[in-house]
Amino acid sequence: MRRFRQGYLMGLLCTFFIFFLSTSVLAITTSGTLTENETWSGTVVLTGDVTVPEGVTLTIEPGTQVIFPARSDDTGGGDPNVTELIVNGSLVATGNDSSKITFTSGGSIPTPGDWGGIKCSVSLDLEYCVLEYPVKGITCSVNGGERSLTIKNCEIKHTEDTGIYIYGEAGAKIASDVSNNVLSDIGGHGISGYVTGSGTEISGSFSGNTVSDCGGYGIIVQAVSSAASSVDIRNNDVSDIDDSGIYEQASYGSISGKIEGNTITNAGRDTNSSYRYGIWVSSGRGSNDIEVSNNTVTNTGSHGIYVSTESYSSASVTVKNNTVHDINGNVGIYCYERYGNLAVEVTNNEVRNAGHGIFCKGYGPSSSEYGLEALINGNNVHDNSGSGIYCYEEYTGHVNAEIRGNTVYQNAGNGIVCSRNTYYGNYVSALITLNSVHDNGSNGIYSNTTYTTQVVYNTIYQNSDYDLYNASSLPVDARFNYW
Repeated sequence: MRRFRQGYLMGLLCTFFIFFLSTSVLAITTSGTLTENETWSGTVVLTGDVTVPEGVTLTIEPGTQVIFPARSDDTGGGDPNVTELIVNGSLVATGNDSSKITFTSGGSIPTPGDWGGIKCSVSLDLEYCVLEYPVKGITCSVNGGERSLTIKNCEIKHTEDTGIYIYGEAGAKIASDVSNNVLSDIGGHGISGYVTGSGTEISGSFSGNTVSDCGGYGIIVQAVSSAASSVDIRNNDVSDIDDSGIYEQASYGSISGKIEGNTITNAGRDTNSSYRYGIWVSSGRGSNDIEVSNNTVTNTGSHGIYVSTESYSSASVTVKNNTVHDINGNVGIYCYERYGNLAVEVTNNEVRNAGHGIFCKGYGPSSSEYGLEALINGNNVHDNSGSGIYCYEEYTGHVNAEIRGNTVYQNAGNGIVCSRNTYYGNYVSALITLNSVHDNGSNGIYSNTTYTTQVVYNTIYQNSDYDLYNASSLPVDARFNYW
């Protein structure tokens, strides 16, 4: 009898121990702060903010579905109206192509903004995840230190605000790999990188993403207040964007890298927006060293490719091998210097069915330190409603243009223009050589410069008005042309 009781008690203790152990291992946090490492699988239903603190790892297995309450947070922290996943420790969320991890709303009729999104301040690796109906999809805010951010093969959709937002300050060094993601129905920007402060840097690439139906910019990178960006933006498909398709800005900061191989369609669809460009590279009291190459830009609300320097900034920009067409009467490639220093090379592009094909405009002070230096070389510019190639100084600055080896034809205006606003004392010089200029609706070449324009070794014929029209009191060197 005693042995039976002892055996019974031992069995009961073992059962209790096994039950305790299993429930301890399987316990998950559905609201509040994790106290130890956890692994989530199956369906996880949250009720409030979940925070992964420093030193703790949350692992989410492939195929897991994480459900956030719709517009509710029982912790009342962060944004008290929505539940968020907040990562200050480590998050391992790597699905696969056939078994993705889903973060979604628990609302009966889900709507954008039902939950807060994923927020992190540390290195992050998200792969093959689906995020739908958040305020912002993924927000990475880095204050100092070095961080690595990998967001690959994810799908982010139906957001109230930005899809992916990367922010750095206080000397942070952020290495980013944002690639092969699909973002659609985004209330704000699609992918955004913003760094501020001396010593703060973002590097890496935003590549191979499909970004569509955004209420802001498609892809935007900004370096301000002495920060720096060297992010390459490559091989993305950007379409149906309210503001510009791709935007890089240096404001008291510096930008370098490549915008390469992207396809931009229907950017600037919001007629109330002032920033409706296909690709926009801007420098305001900062510096840019950018190559814009091998992109296709079509059907934009304003200019196809827009390069601007303002407020005593400097930029060196190469625009080459792009195809820009059907720009709804706006400029195909527009390079604008305003109180800055812009050196631009526009090479081997095709521009058609725009307003002016290529327009380089200066608006600078009289100081020789600032101005526009333009090499326009090897472009195919045709069937535009304005002039083919247009170089112009509006104010008291200087424009130096070399227009070489272009084919310019069947434009409604002039083929090539080098001119200035004669009301102001300004300086425009031009070398126009080795171009083929024919069948344009006005003059083949129009010159009104402050130096003797060299128009040499060109083929110029069958333009509606004059093949060469000189509006200046200075002579034109027009030797060795074929008329």
